[in-house]
Amino acid sequence: MRFLPKLERKFRRWKKLKKSPLFRKLDILCESARKRTFQQTPDADYVKRLQTEYGEKGGKELSYKRREQFMYNGSFHEAVGSILLTAQWFAMMPVRGVTAKHPSSLSFSWRNVRTCCCLLFIMSMLINLSLTIYKVLNGSITFNNVRPLIFKSCICLVCGTALNLARKWPELMMHWYEIEQDLPQYRTQREKQRMAHSIKMVMFVGMMLSFAEHLLSMISAINYASYCNKTDDPIRNFFLLTNDEIFYVFDYSTPLALWGKLQNVYSTFIWNYMDILVMIVSIGLASKFRQLNDNLLKFKGMHMAPSYWSERRVQYRNICTLCSNMDNAIALITMVSFSNNLYFICVQLLRSLNQRARRVASFTALFALRAQGFVVPGS
Repeated sequence: MRFLPKLERKFRRWKKLKKSPLFRKLDILCESARKRTFQQTPDADYVKRLQTEYGEKGGKELSYKRREQFMYNGSFHEAVGSILLTAQWFAMMPVRGVTAKHPSSLSFSWRNVRTCCCLLFIMSMLINLSLTIYKVLNGSITFNNVRPLIFKSCICLVCGTALNLARKWPELMMHWYEIEQDLPQYRTQREKQRMAHSIKMVMFVGMMLSFAEHLLSMISAINYASYCNKTDDPIRNFFLLTNDEIFYVFDYSTPLALWGKLQNVYSTFIWNYMDILVMIVSIGLASKFRQLNDNLLKFKGMHMAPSYWSERRVQYRNICTLCSNMDNAIALITMVSFSNNLYFICVQLLRSLNQRARRVASFTALFALRAQGFVVPGS
């Protein structure tokens, strides 16, 4: 239907040419007089009368993306925006303005919906943790019984630490942005988007490996439940096995089973996200040192003024100060991440020695070791 406007213009031109020269001159005089009359009125009335005269209907403009919205500025705040937005879907890092271009848009509020969801999940995890403690204290203390207690304690600790980190995040990002602006700036878009691309790839690969590991653990649990079945319903056997601390106190019900499974999914994401958070902060800090080093390599072998070296020395000290501040902010998450990874690798190796479901458990343990080989060097 693109030819219709052209056809309409040709038809109007043909109608004008069909008229005699005298009538065409009269039309031009009438048109000029009408425009002078319209221009004497206010602008809004002038536009409205023009639209009424020519039959133009003012519609809404189509939304479109500008070129500036696809360009990177090379800041760490811009690189981690989508990562933090993903974390907020799983009750972590409740900070507003994570997808904005400038870190001045960041803010934290206790009355925000994100913060309320985060607090609600922490309360839910504390209830689940209390049920786990009750089951451990009233039963035999074994390695398998203590494992859920350590896992859920780490999740509660990481959630509380991440909430405290979210309070400091706007100030940390403003400090980071000020140091970035003082560094030698990259000139090309390829250099500016390098850090963001690395962070997104780490997030994607880490989440995919974690998702595959979670699926393998579910297959292992289903296989184990088929051997040690308590009822004739396989779905009920699976939920009784994976949420045994809940049904140790309460009778089995579908809402409680779904609540336990939802908590398990959220906890699995948080458990893997704390490793990725340490990794992306490390990548961001390393990229700032690389940015300074790239500028030094451009002037390799050249005689530079003392002011140049003085400026680079100040920039290097600022990056070291930034490293110290970020290390203090995520120190507890880093400690929990490394100790948690070491403990659960030992758990997977121990489970691989089990005679039942040996193949699946062994493959899960091997996959966990591979995933750990990705996490530890990256962080």
